[in-house]
Amino acid sequence: MTLVTNVEEWLVRATRDLSDDAVEHIRTEITEHCQTALDSGYTPEAALASLGEPKAANRQYRRVYLTRKEAVAAGALASFRKSLKEACPRLPRAGTHPVAEETSLRSMARTTAPIATDLDRL
Repeated sequence: MTLVTNVEEWLVRATRDLSDDAVEHIRTEITEHCQTALDSGYTPEAALASLGEPKAANRQYRRVYLTRKEAVAAGALASFRKSLKEACPRLPRAGTHPVAEETSLRSMARTTAPIATDLDRL
């Protein structure tokens, strides 16, 4: 267990490697949570302790939010889809194919994450 002494430090650790949008959303939520706790009479230490371990929070956040690499891959995928749609307007829309209906943005981003990693090396 790592000792965290303030909310800012907790946020940095809990949001490590998450996308900028995810970090912004989590920062807002946690700040509101801590302010509510302080307004309710909690001490700053108790408010911080109520957040739990930042490493555990990071694991939970990664199940819900995109990481930076996944966000890059999702952006590249969206750009590719747009280009493909413009180049081939007769292709079926996403969601009209049974496989496409079952594929989520997160799983597509994870399968294209190696592409983003390769792009980082360029």
